[in-house]
Amino acid sequence: MHEAPIGIALPLPPPPGGLGDTSGIIGHWFVNRGPTRLDLSVGLQSGRLIGTLSPEGSSESKSIERVTWDPDQGQLRFRVQEDGRSFVYAVNAVEGTMIGRYAIDFGSRSGPPYGLVNGGHLMGWRSETFDADIVPRVFDIAIDDGRFARVRLDRIASDPLGFIGELKVKTTTVVGSEGDLPAQSIVVRRWDGQHLVFDLTNGAARQRFSGSVNGRLLAGTMVEDRPGETIKFAGTRANILSYGLGVKTVESRRAWQERVRRILYRLMMAGNPAPLGTEATVTDRPLFRADLIGADRDDDSANWRQEYRLSDVVLDHTLPNPYGPDPLSRRSHGILAVPTTPPPAAGYGIVLALNGHGGSAEQMLRSDGIFWYGDAFARRGYVVLALDVSHRPLQDTGGLYGDPADGDSPETGNHAHPAIAAPGQDSDWSDDGERAWDAMRGIDFLLAQPSVNANKIIVTGLSMGGEVTEIVAALDPRVTTAIPAGAPPDFSLMPSHGNHACWQWMHGDATEFVEVSDYLALTAPRLVILESGKGDYTFSNYSLPYVVEKENAWRARLAYGDNAANFVHYLHSGSHQYRVGDSSHDTSYPAYIQVPQLIAPPGVRQRSVDWVVNGETVSLDQTLFDYLAR
Repeated sequence: MHEAPIGIALPLPPPPGGLGDTSGIIGHWFVNRGPTRLDLSVGLQSGRLIGTLSPEGSSESKSIERVTWDPDQGQLRFRVQEDGRSFVYAVNAVEGTMIGRYAIDFGSRSGPPYGLVNGGHLMGWRSETFDADIVPRVFDIAIDDGRFARVRLDRIASDPLGFIGELKVKTTTVVGSEGDLPAQSIVVRRWDGQHLVFDLTNGAARQRFSGSVNGRLLAGTMVEDRPGETIKFAGTRANILSYGLGVKTVESRRAWQERVRRILYRLMMAGNPAPLGTEATVTDRPLFRADLIGADRDDDSANWRQEYRLSDVVLDHTLPNPYGPDPLSRRSHGILAVPTTPPPAAGYGIVLALNGHGGSAEQMLRSDGIFWYGDAFARRGYVVLALDVSHRPLQDTGGLYGDPADGDSPETGNHAHPAIAAPGQDSDWSDDGERAWDAMRGIDFLLAQPSVNANKIIVTGLSMGGEVTEIVAALDPRVTTAIPAGAPPDFSLMPSHGNHACWQWMHGDATEFVEVSDYLALTAPRLVILESGKGDYTFSNYSLPYVVEKENAWRARLAYGDNAANFVHYLHSGSHQYRVGDSSHDTSYPAYIQVPQLIAPPGVRQRSVDWVVNGETVSLDQTLFDYLAR
């Protein structure tokens, strides 16, 4: 995070006058300013806004000055004097979340014109909004015995006074540990929003955790039944947008989905602006060789001919620029496959295919390699847009990650994608926000093609492409089917597992706001076919790595309610691979979609982990393409 002088104009503050509705801004905010955690308190006194800003947990605070508030735009501006320097803030504060910029005036105390802000970023959330109810509640805690865990709490639907919960160990410093462990049920003895007491059965002993909440922090002690020392633990709030562990009504689920989408649009993708314009350049290109069938395929491709034609597609978009008059630009590239066979009565189904790390649009439409699924859908009569998914140039990453230097597959056309940013500034967007926006524009392009079925929009991808698939389906209700394969099952597990950091947000902690199961819950009740392999150790060191994906699927399926059949967990016997289950050409692959025999824990309050470590599956007696054709 760099600190820069003020220099880029933002819209000027509203003129002096009435403050309007201040109910959405007054309160206590937990703010992430780069590596620094801050507490911001805003109040109302004698018709004007006042407040303080202080380091988290510190009693030393600074008054905020020259506060302006535009309730129509959700824009808050203020100035703070810190250590002889003047910090100027301009933030968007809507629905209990905050995102914006700050700058430092290195000159006089009066500083430059107040409408000018450029520099570092901040992100935060309001206690009064997310503490209005005491559930769902999520904490990430570090226990002094070496365990790092996530605690989840929710209310039992059948018992408004009762709570359910779980504790999942993400990693541990204990020598010989397998890393993450299956989530264990906890017995909640007390939870009132301030005091938490729960029991965890750990082997033959019962461990009692007792803690107190202070702001977003949780601290306490753990004591075992048998004589032993008292062990401390401490943690922080996480996953504040969580769907939770309970079942909602259709109406409350819809309200949660609409609110969370709006928030994620702001936090990840600068509000998800519609393009001001798009120029599509389409150029014919030859088919790829059909005889280079990769050993990784299980789609019986030899019996499905390449009855489609290919075109290169370059999409040049212009976007609104919140910092100046000149529009921003974004370019994406893909390869379009259009069937040469007549369209069905309802039109061709359309597929947006997304590659993983090291992949490209070209690789998805070749017959070899691990990203062959674009070709497989094209052979079966879908209109397919294979879209390049890549990383930013290193100068645009803000130090979040240091590779790849030139993009994911420059030799096949997938170069680095420059960030969406105004000249002279870093980006307000996260990597996944940009990727999701590109994918949505790809759907726009597909829907503009002739003879397509707008009621059959499939998004699919492997690995990073699976991750983006889940986000796109969550944020774009036009998607009717999502097929993520080998996607991260748990963002909060990834930092301790050594995974690439490009899933993380540039200006805040993604896991403080959202988890993978929440993206899947945002897709309910639309169809999701979630693929994972029993032998995939990409995101977990546990001896049965599908454990964490079964937990993820269970939490996501809660959002489906009576439509649970629309959430399918395809648990195949492979590793980090895409599978369709058509093994008629090779009996070494299991035939058909395989789903876990046990998909949910028995009981409500207390449950065994046996269901989640059980890898037995049953067959749906259909391939992926059979299932989609129903």
